[in-house]
Amino acid sequence: MKTDWKDDIFTQRKIRLTENSDGTVTPEDATEYTQRGDSFGAKELNEIGTEINEVKKSVSDGKALVAAAITAKRVATAATATFKEMAENIKKIVLGSGNAQPADVRKGKTFTNDEGIEKAGTMPEYISGTKGISCGLNDSGLFYYIGPGYWIQDGSGKSWVYMSRDDVAAAIGLNPDYMLDSINVLGKQGKIQSMAGVTITPQTYAQTVWSAWKRMTGNVEIAAASLPPANVIKRGYRYWIGGSYVDGTFEGYVPMPTDLYVRGNNIVGFSKYEGYDLPNFDSGQLTFVTNYGGMQAPFDFTGYARVNFEIHKTAKQANSYISIRDLNNKVVYAKVVLDNTLNVTQTVSIALNTLAINSFFGFEFASWRGAVYRIWAS
Repeated sequence: MKTDWKDDIFTQRKIRLTENSDGTVTPEDATEYTQRGDSFGAKELNEIGTEINEVKKSVSDGKALVAAAITAKRVATAATATFKEMAENIKKIVLGSGNAQPADVRKGKTFTNDEGIEKAGTMPEYISGTKGISCGLNDSGLFYYIGPGYWIQDGSGKSWVYMSRDDVAAAIGLNPDYMLDSINVLGKQGKIQSMAGVTITPQTYAQTVWSAWKRMTGNVEIAAASLPPANVIKRGYRYWIGGSYVDGTFEGYVPMPTDLYVRGNNIVGFSKYEGYDLPNFDSGQLTFVTNYGGMQAPFDFTGYARVNFEIHKTAKQANSYISIRDLNNKVVYAKVVLDNTLNVTQTVSIALNTLAINSFFGFEFASWRGAVYRIWAS
């Protein structure tokens, strides 16, 4: 549409009338114009009408588009609504929706929620292969605690965390003290050593198989021990081995390692001491039938303090005694003086003191008669 229309500018409009032959007159414009205006007629009105119709159509189409856009933003608006109504509906448009919060959205990303304003996410990101917070063991098995956030997948499309071997070992209660030394689990080397089988021969003393905290790769075998014969066990005593036993029948005397003579057992081999009467070696005792008896034998008394006699006197004279003499040095001796007790079994002892006999010795039994049942060193 034309936008530079001009009006006629003049001081006074003048009309000149020209007579026609048919008795009519024709008016003619005789005005002196400062500016000639544009002509305006049906043509121009038609052009204006056309453009107005196009504008009206454009506005109608535009309102339909705007109404559709407002409606798409969840505020229903008719295409026939006024611009004022549309403006009010635009004010009702919410720029976002939802209940997400910054902690729910990855760091570096933005979002809107029901508040309708743009927000930045704060959820931390972790790359795969990050160390977990901790781990533990429950009825379901081994579990890891991971930090809150977004876990980025690795090149294979998986997200994962790890715990150190020490952490896992502690969580499952792994204890090398209870593992074979040939086994290594989570970097923990076992400590239990292996031990081959062993055979134990019974001894007179306690024996220990050092098998504590060891893995036996063979059997522990204990050699059998047979029951002793009944005649070497004192009557009235029972000897057990496991579930078996033997009742003793022995009623005599058993020599001890320190015995020289005991109840008929001439252990060190006593023989006649020159110049003295050898006592009778009767069953169960030495019998002195004269007032001066004596006998000799080899024995090492080094390390002993006394020599002891179990005696039974039946007669005695004054100054009765028992002495011991070193046959390699006969002037060296020791003795015990006997009391006046008769017909009573008693024990008497000779203190060896510094007498160090380590070879042949002799006993002298002076001024008494009776029996000797046992002689031993102590």
